[in-house]
Amino acid sequence: MKKLSLIVSLFVVILLAVSCKSEKKEAAPIGLQPEMQLDKKDTTKVLELARQMLDLAKSGDLDAAVGMLYALDKDDKIVSLPSDQAQQQKQMLTQFPVKNYFLDGVTFYKEDDCELKYTIEFTEAKDGQKPATVKGMFRPVRQDGQWYLTPANLFTEKQSQIELKQQRR
Repeated sequence: MKKLSLIVSLFVVILLAVSCKSEKKEAAPIGLQPEMQLDKKDTTKVLELARQMLDLAKSGDLDAAVGMLYALDKDDKIVSLPSDQAQQQKQMLTQFPVKNYFLDGVTFYKEDDCELKYTIEFTEAKDGQKPATVKGMFRPVRQDGQWYLTPANLFTEKQSQIELKQQRR
């Protein structure tokens, strides 16, 4: 009888052990998922463009820095940054001069939906205090295999049209 109890107990333990080792299904991630094919060259190019733009701003060549920024027109085509938007970017770089900068990270979702976050130090560190900083973001866009930087705080003509339609509803 003791032998039978022992065998049954072992069988139950083995059964429990096997059932606990069943494969766990991974939960599907929530949120935006990347939808484009990338390689290391894409990341390198986008980071290089951001560094070039911020280095130009740091050296005081604001016209050249702003000249590296583009916009999307109503047909989602890359165009030079319109003069009013270029002036706005130049004014921002004047208010927050780049003393130093850090590239915080880049996220690629789609060719026209990417984020490159950065931090600008616009004052020097004094008396043991940290420099004042401001965070910003570029929206890199890839068209015809070429990467372009667009400012994140500007709406494209298409986005403006969509926003107006939503407001009218």
